[in-house]
Amino acid sequence: MRLKEIQENYIAKLRTDALNLLVRLVAKGDNEINTDSMSNELNKMGHSVNANSLADLVKNMPMVRSINQDKITLKPNSNLTQFSKDATMDNEKKVNKLAKKTIDRDL
Repeated sequence: MRLKEIQENYIAKLRTDALNLLVRLVAKGDNEINTDSMSNELNKMGHSVNANSLADLVKNMPMVRSINQDKITLKPNSNLTQFSKDATMDNEKKVNKLAKKTIDRDL
């Protein structure tokens, strides 16, 4: 059970780091990144990622238009810097739920 929890936490952290990198690119106005560059950035953050695992990770992200062995192409007009109040509330609920789960587990 603990192994599954660790694995889920790792995947969530990896997905968050990948999403943050892509959001930064969209915010700068870039519309593509070399797959190897993205893998290298994630590896520098402590993840173990190759082109295939990266493709599986980002293919369903809203700002990704396409991905292949060479590059990740982003949607040019992704409005990712504005968050709705509902999304903020959902995040707060999720954080509260995770905090409660951690406290309950530690007690």
